[in-house]
Amino acid sequence: MRNLDDATVATAIREYGGRAMTYVIANVLKRAWSTDQVRRHLKGMERRGLVKRVPTVYATQICWALTDGGTALGLAGNP
Repeated sequence: MRNLDDATVATAIREYGGRAMTYVIANVLKRAWSTDQVRRHLKGMERRGLVKRVPTVYATQICWALTDGGTALGLAGNP
């Protein structure tokens, strides 16, 4: 299995409208990685300032969006 990278995750977030729950990102990635693997990678991206948690109505689910830092690195792709 190939490694999960920042650009792949950012593309999945962007394809879903710029904000997405962890499990949705995993589903967009066609289950190539488990939801847990995707969540751990997103937390690493969060520590590096590439994604941020955004408010959601769900108590336990995390919703993610690209930050200005992620966009500045070109992770958002073409508008």
